[in-house]
Parts: sequence; structure tokens; C-alpha cells
Amino acid sequence: MVEEKISELAGKGVNVEEIEKQTQSTDEKIEALEKELEKLPEVKAKLVSKYTEENQKQLLENQKLDYVKERADENAKLFGAVPSFEEEKLGIAEIELAEEVENKVSFSRRR
Repeated sequence: MVEEKISELAGKGVNVEEIEKQTQSTDEKIEALEKELEKLPEVKAKLVSKYTEENQKQLLENQKLDYVKERADENAKLFGAVPSFEEEKLGIAEIELAEEVENKVSFSRRR
């Protein structure tokens, strides 16, 4: 039956050999893709383990970093030596004390 159809199509001018070559090529490509599909679970397992390992490594490295100290150092470099809050409070207290003494001295001079 198939042979009859092939000879019938060949009689009509259809290039049967080219169709057979394309069919064979397609079958080979399908076979290669099926082999790749069979390998996918193994590839997935390897990629998942690699990702997990790299993620763990990154987490360990992140734990070692002191972000607050890094930002403080970075800010000091960018904006100069910025006084801490306690140093700033002391400076303000000294200024207020100096102003208070000056006011007392000037008040006592007026009397």
C-alpha cells in the first residue's frame, strides 16, 4: 500500500526521495531531543546542588562582613570625620557652658 502511494506520488512529479530524507532527518532530531530530555533530571539535580552550595558560601561570607563598620568607614571617607552623637553633645554642652559664663560675666559688669 505504501509502495503504491510512493509510486503514485512519484508519477505526479513529487520528489519522494527528498521527503524520505527529511523524514529521516526529523526522526534523528527527535531521537537526539529525547536523549537530552532523559538527561534533564540529572542536569537539574547538579544545578540545584551547585546553587545551594554557592548560596551557602555567599551567606557565610555575608555573615563575616560588618556592614555598620563598612558604612561608617565609607561615610568618614566621603564626608570627612563626622563626630559621633556623644562627641557632638559634649561640644554643644561646652558651647552652652561658655555662653552661660560669658553671660554671667557681662551681667556682673553691668552692675
